[in-house]
Amino acid sequence: MRRGIQNQRATIEQHVKRIALLEEECHKKSAQISKLDALRDKRDARLADAEHRANALQNEHQSTRALLKTRTDELRAAQVYLSRADAVSDADVCRILRDLNAEIFQTAASIADIYGPSDDDPLALRADTEAAAKIVADALGQTMLGILQHATDALDPMVVQIALQACLARFVMHKATEWEWGSSTSQRAMRKVYRRMLVQETQAVTDRWRALTRRHLRPHASAEPEIMQTLARTLLSSMMGVLVLVGMEKRAAEALLCKFQANICSIVESTDLLRKTIGEDIVACEMEPFVVRGSDLFDAACMEDVEGGPVQSGPRPVQVVCSTEVGLRRSERVGDGPEGEWQTAVLVKSKVVLERLMEALLEDDDRDQSRRSTPV
Repeated sequence: MRRGIQNQRATIEQHVKRIALLEEECHKKSAQISKLDALRDKRDARLADAEHRANALQNEHQSTRALLKTRTDELRAAQVYLSRADAVSDADVCRILRDLNAEIFQTAASIADIYGPSDDDPLALRADTEAAAKIVADALGQTMLGILQHATDALDPMVVQIALQACLARFVMHKATEWEWGSSTSQRAMRKVYRRMLVQETQAVTDRWRALTRRHLRPHASAEPEIMQTLARTLLSSMMGVLVLVGMEKRAAEALLCKFQANICSIVESTDLLRKTIGEDIVACEMEPFVVRGSDLFDAACMEDVEGGPVQSGPRPVQVVCSTEVGLRRSERVGDGPEGEWQTAVLVKSKVVLERLMEALLEDDDRDQSRRSTPV
């Protein structure tokens, strides 16, 4: 029995030692778990920090991309100002103007061929003639007004053609240089600002500003037909003033011009094309259509006699009556900054009628009139 007790005691001692070993091992495992928990907490903290930094970097990246896009857009917009490449060449502009001058000549010549003075008593036409005189004075000036008021009942059709060409040429010159059709207030404001910029800014800036401003001042496409019709009516009114002043009855002049309404509308559209080309497509220089005023002296540098050939100067200066074709000047600033010098070249000379040609035509009219009035 004693041996059994001893065996049990030995077994108990072994169990106690086993328990002690297990407790020791449990403590070790608990310590390892604590270390692992600490490592896990550190790892979680580092992961959270990494996520925070990643989010910050992502936000910074997005901000950088947005800033890059903004700067790219700004540079692209600035490049528009820095680039001075024209959308069209000088030759293209000259071709547009020459085609327009040809339209003017053909229309005026066709109307003059059909023109015929009224048989009515001049006193009956006086009211219409006085109104026409004001229109012609505004459109062509006093020199041409005085010539047309000299008209007889057998005025040479060439004189009528010259007057109509001058009327059309002045219309083209004025309308092709306008900033915005139909608004006199904006015309004055824009011209004032632009003249100031030409003095104070570089040409690259002023020309690009001019091109963009004119482009955005253009009317909406839906409004263009009405504006074109208004301009055509304005031009027809000026031409009718010429015809009435040279002896046509007003209704007859209206009927005659109605036959050429398509031609007039075509001239207005071609004028708009010229205006768009020199105002919006040209950014390397200034393109300026011009005509010569009556009573100006002939200048071979920018004018060409409508009769052709050189103009010989005599004892008195050679005076111009009017322009029958629109000319074109090209101006460019040479040198850096606003202090650069302007260089101007005439690309297309304005064809002009000289005083001596008009005198000869009117003398022929007087001679014919005298011959018809002399009894046989």
